[in-house]
This record gives sequence, structure tokens and C-alpha cells, in this order.
Amino acid sequence: FDTPLWVDSGMEKLRELVIAKAKVSVVEEKKKILEKELREVSIRVNLFEKILIPRTQGNIKKIRVFLGDQELSSVAQAKVAKAKILKKKKESVA
Repeated sequence: FDTPLWVDSGMEKLRELVIAKAKVSVVEEKKKILEKELREVSIRVNLFEKILIPRTQGNIKKIRVFLGDQELSSVAQAKVAKAKILKKKKESVA
């Protein structure tokens, strides 16, 4: 008990300061991690919004056109086949 009383309170305040600095350091590290993750997520979102989604929409349009063309082609082939069948029936009847 050779030290003055203020030394004990000073040591306690110093201990509190060290703990507070450690907490601030942890929070800053968490902030850096979150900022990095936010950048990565932003890059992915931009990739989807600006590249992948428009490309996919374009591909969907191409597929729709192709399927529409296929449908028209099959209808036309069916009409031609029907006309040939009717022509053969007329020839066989006559």
C-alpha cells in the first residue's frame, strides 16, 4: 500500500481504455469484412442485372421465334400432307 489512491483509479481507467480500444479494433475488422463482402455482392448483382439477365432474355426471344417457326413449319407440312392424301383419294376414286 505504498502507492497513492489515484494510481488505482488510473490503472482501472487505463484497463477500461485498453478494453475499449480492443472492441474498436474488432468492430473495425468486422467493418472491413462487411465492406469486402458488399463489394463482392455488388459485383455479382451488376453481373446479373447488366449481363446475364439481358443475355437470357435475348436467348428466350430467340427460342420463342424458333419454336414459332417450327410450329408454322409443322402446320405447313400437315397441310401439304393433307392435300396429297386428298389428291390420292380423288385419283383412286376416279
